[in-house]
Amino acid sequence: MRTNIILRNYNLIILHISGSTNPIHSKNNIYKIIFYPYFIIKDIITIIFILLIFIYINLQNPYILRDPDNFKIANSIIIPSHIKPE
Repeated sequence: MRTNIILRNYNLIILHISGSTNPIHSKNNIYKIIFYPYFIIKDIITIIFILLIFIYINLQNPYILRDPDNFKIANSIIIPSHIKPE
């Protein structure tokens, strides 16, 4: 799992630096797709947008992502039914 993520990120970094070639493997730079100015900026904007949505959800309604069992009132005198004494 970790190796897959590392290799995927390494491949994206190499593609962002060197650019992609066309399928006919010509050495002419006219057909080369350069990733640097457009795709890196697009990736950064997407990451910032996702983080802003996550921060907004956590600040406006922080309980939406939590477990509802945390809000049950506990009674310390009664043992829960799923706990069996030995």
